[in-house]
Amino acid sequence: MRRLERAAKWLASLALSIAVASMANAVDGVIEINQATVEASGGFPFVIDEPGSYRLTSDLATGASGAGGIRIAASDVSLDLNGFRIVGCPDAFCLGNTGPGTGAGIEVDDDELRVGVRVANGHVVGSANHGIWLGDQSAVRDVVVRSTGGSGIAVGAGSVVSHCISSANVGNGVYVHGRGGIVRDTAASDNQSFGIVVREGSVVSGSTVRGSGSSGIQGLEGSRIVGNVSMENQIYGIRCVDGCSIEGNTAQDNIHDGIYAGDASTVRGNVARGNTQHGLRINEGSLAQGNTSFENGQRGLYVIFGTAGFRENVLRDNGEGQVGASLNGAALDLGDNQCGHNGSCAGAVQP
Repeated sequence: MRRLERAAKWLASLALSIAVASMANAVDGVIEINQATVEASGGFPFVIDEPGSYRLTSDLATGASGAGGIRIAASDVSLDLNGFRIVGCPDAFCLGNTGPGTGAGIEVDDDELRVGVRVANGHVVGSANHGIWLGDQSAVRDVVVRSTGGSGIAVGAGSVVSHCISSANVGNGVYVHGRGGIVRDTAASDNQSFGIVVREGSVVSGSTVRGSGSSGIQGLEGSRIVGNVSMENQIYGIRCVDGCSIEGNTAQDNIHDGIYAGDASTVRGNVARGNTQHGLRINEGSLAQGNTSFENGQRGLYVIFGTAGFRENVLRDNGEGQVGASLNGAALDLGDNQCGHNGSCAGAVQP
């Protein structure tokens, strides 16, 4: 009898040890997370409250709980999704569906306190709120986010989003909510708000945006928008506020203007084609140089306020003429422009 009791106690102790080990299983210093460990720890959201490296070893399905997937309550956390998914919707594919409740797929508990978080290599699908919401100095790389109830990917100041796909989200595809961020080599499509939106002094490069409910790419003061493609968006293809550099982009088939640049901006080497209104719209003190703007519904280039210069552009086959300005604007022809088939830039003023 005593032997049986001792055996039972030993088995119970072994089971407990296995459960604890599985909840905090560390391989080469990396703590592993899976559906079983989450459920054993009390369910969703799973809370990471210590700095370190974490890795998924299975999909995480929050189901009908309405809770988020992973909540990060520490700085300096590296989360490797390891090719797995965090799924918030009740069906297998989440096509156009978000889950119940208000939980995010991955989020920090305080985006002002939690810095230096890295998320990589997996999928976040169907969460009721944002897909990924992080604070300053964070990085998101090689992640696919879709069908979420907020923004797909959101990061704070000094953060980097790279090689990601963000689609069919209720909010923005990618949102940098602090200054000095970088978004590169990323695709954003069919998001209900902006495709990619960044704060002051940020860089958006090498990215493709399509089918946004608002503008495709939006930047605030002092940002650089370089080498992107933005098409079929409901407002502007690219819009950047004052002091921006907009270079080497293609803006095509957007419902409003192809490219809109605020005051004192440089618009260089872009292609604007087939946009419903103007190909290029620039403001006071800006320079448009070396662009091609054609087959747009209104003007190839339009100055809405103040005097802005243009040189070495090709402007042709635009619906209401090649160059224009509002009553408060003037387009200053600085030379070497090709306007229409006869080369004349009617509507411009000479220096």
